[in-house]
Amino acid sequence: MKPFFRAAAWLPLLFGAAACAHAQGDGLHAAFEAAWLRQPAQQAQAARQAELDARLRAASALTPAPASVSVSQRSDQIGSRLGRREAEIEFDVPLWLPGQQGRERALARAEGGVYAAQQRLARWRLAGELRAAYWQARIDADEHALALQRSAGAQALAADVARRVKAGELARIDANRATGEEQGARIAAGQAEAQAFRSLQQFTVLTGMATLPAGADTAAAQPAASHPQRALDQQQLALAQRRVEQVDATRREPPELTLGMARERPAYGAPHENSVVLRLKVPFAADGRNLPRMAAAQAERAEADAALAQGGERTQAEIAAARRELAQAQSAAQLSEQRMGLARDTQQLLARAFSLGEIDLPARLRAEAERFEADRAAVRARLEVGRATANLNQALGILP
Repeated sequence: MKPFFRAAAWLPLLFGAAACAHAQGDGLHAAFEAAWLRQPAQQAQAARQAELDARLRAASALTPAPASVSVSQRSDQIGSRLGRREAEIEFDVPLWLPGQQGRERALARAEGGVYAAQQRLARWRLAGELRAAYWQARIDADEHALALQRSAGAQALAADVARRVKAGELARIDANRATGEEQGARIAAGQAEAQAFRSLQQFTVLTGMATLPAGADTAAAQPAASHPQRALDQQQLALAQRRVEQVDATRREPPELTLGMARERPAYGAPHENSVVLRLKVPFAADGRNLPRMAAAQAERAEADAALAQGGERTQAEIAAARRELAQAQSAAQLSEQRMGLARDTQQLLARAFSLGEIDLPARLRAEAERFEADRAAVRARLEVGRATANLNQALGILP
């Protein structure tokens, strides 16, 4: 009967793996970087950055829009046919309004800040997804290992009971019970293997890694210097403010400076006359154009301000909840180890009693089941401490 559930041989291995939750390793960081390289946001980063750089260059250009050229020619050939001819060529150059170019550059830089914050937030959210997938795969892998140990122990017990039935020490019904217990354990092991495989596949799809890395999170006492969500909210508020300033600086369409030349002949035989054209076009400001744009910009700023305040409260609430969950997981781990010690002692006493014929097989099976559940709960509790630690680091804004 001793081969059944030799926990002393395998529990230290599982506990040692779970204890990695208390040591920071490079494995999870490498998995995180591998997962980030597979993200569409990272693969499009160069193109997005080029777009932002182009916007900043456009805001730093000499003119707010490209210049244009116009060519015209007039004659009286269809009308009086006096030989009147006129040709003109003009260059139209839009001009920056006072303060407009500086506001445009500030707006472009604010858009770059928002994009950088969005990328950081995407990495933070990916870290949460990775941590969830990693710890679920770890838990399911250990569940599978426990199920295999249970199946091996049930098989050994069934063989021992069959031998004793053949020797006339036990009834045939005991062999049936032991065989049924073995079959149930094998079914549970198969189900655990399927679940572990599914969890590992999800981790592989996320990271491209076929195995789980070693190392995990270390509990952090303080939040990150700037939480990714709060950093994005701050950048969006800054962008909204820059947009209000930009709208305020462009209350009219850009003025246009026109420089041209005209060549004219009044009639046949008359000499050509050349002239220079210099024209400045200044559009008027109108409430019909400006009020909707200003109202939209101010509404965006108000929304960004409210989002910043609410986001800070939400972040603090998540941190408080994660700290409470970690404390509860640590307490549960301590109680689970105490329960495991009691169940192990009980199982050893009942195993000895069964070998001496003092108790029947159902009592022995119940003791084995209770010990298995206690061992399983202890291992699971230690892993839950690691997962709770990872959740706390995630809430604090710390990347793997």
